Amino acid sequence: MVMLRFFSNFLGGALIPIAFFPERAQVILSYTPFPNLVSLPARTMMGLTTPSEIAEGLVVIAFWAVILVMIVNLLWKKGQ
Repeated sequence: MVMLRFFSNFLGGALIPIAFFPERAQVILSYTPFPNLVSLPARTMMGLTTPSEIAEGLVVIAFWAVILVMIVNLLWKKGQ
């Protein structure tokens, strides 16, 4: 659990801001839910995001939520 929190915070920009990551890593991380769960709320509260960035972040989060629910359902059915 501690490692999960560490990786979530690290990849989300809580330990090192995402702006300090290499450009390629920033692009890859933008397709994961981590920056949208950690960095996006903080940047939004500081007024550093546009409505389109907020919408894009919510779409990425929703996409990952659907994918993970599908995986959990598949594993649940295989376990029965």
